[in-house]
Amino acid sequence: MRLYTLVWDFFTCAEGMKDEANEVVEAIAKKIVQDMHYEGRVDAVVKYFAHERNMLLKKQLARRVHLTRSMYMKAVPSWCNNKIPCYQQIISRWINPEWRVTHRACSERRALMGGPVHLQGNLNPHAYVQKKNRERGEGEQPLNSFMGLCLSRTSKKPEGGWVKPGAGLRIKAYSGKFKECNGPDSDPASQDIDVMVSLMSGEGKKGGRLYVGDGAIRKKDIPKLAHLRATTSSSGPAIERRPQPGLDMLHQFELYFALLIFLVQEQNKLRQEAQANAQLQQDQAMKMQQALLQQQEFMVKQQSALQETFARLRANMQGSTLPDLPPLPPLPTFSFCSQSGQDSNNFVVPASIPTQASPVTPTTAHGASTSLQQ
Repeated sequence: MRLYTLVWDFFTCAEGMKDEANEVVEAIAKKIVQDMHYEGRVDAVVKYFAHERNMLLKKQLARRVHLTRSMYMKAVPSWCNNKIPCYQQIISRWINPEWRVTHRACSERRALMGGPVHLQGNLNPHAYVQKKNRERGEGEQPLNSFMGLCLSRTSKKPEGGWVKPGAGLRIKAYSGKFKECNGPDSDPASQDIDVMVSLMSGEGKKGGRLYVGDGAIRKKDIPKLAHLRATTSSSGPAIERRPQPGLDMLHQFELYFALLIFLVQEQNKLRQEAQANAQLQQDQAMKMQQALLQQQEFMVKQQSALQETFARLRANMQGSTLPDLPPLPPLPTFSFCSQSGQDSNNFVVPASIPTQASPVTPTTAHGASTSLQQ
């Protein structure tokens, strides 16, 4: 009661909704108490680094840092200043090895999610729809709860799609059941989320939450699953079993395994083709090498044959002699005489060339010199 009193001192509840608002306050308070140990440790790490090391550490990094007992004692949160023994018990839990193993396992499981479940932020479905309607221009069709649900689960990535595969499965299940109840030509986006269709598409309010549109429908407007089964005929739309996350993961694993087998087969096929091409290239290289060897052998044979021919010619030339040449012909004789009535210039008159060669003797040479002197 004290909690409710503190809440209504700062907030005002709409008329006729105080009981439902108290349920929401109680659920939020339980969630805060459950998260107190987790958030308190992160705040203590941030405070320790800020006061003791003069470092500004963000929460995203502080979640991965674990301190010792003495370090935690230097960063006592404000809500534990007067309750140090209680804070020491909390520290004992933080430094417990078993708690750290559980914390690490939960962190790894959270990392597998890969992103947010929706894009509403801290707004409930009604507030999110109101915000989007205010952002829409004049003349545009206002959003209803189903359109707001689809918009909050649509990814903003360029390739589109859903923020989570499970969101697409839920909306698909609701759309199929809606057409089964209202006809194949009906459009689920034409109206708000139908509570009866939501109950039928996900086996009621299992685990305290609707399968589709939880939070968009007031709790007092949701009938019991037993009442729904009692009022539903066997010829009408059936109440579908809610898909189990494990079965969905198993289905995804089967698809992944089939894709993996396909990729392995394609890789083996490509490897075989590459090996066949390599073998073909190797055979062609061997044939080319053999042709080159044959050509080289032919060139060697031709070279050896030419060398033998040149050696034979050289041997023949060394053993042979030049033929005898005929004797040189005799030199012609010249006579010198002078002409009268002219200057004493002499001119040479060639003598008749004998038909036979006559050797030059000293007597003829002396006579020639005497005639030259006269």
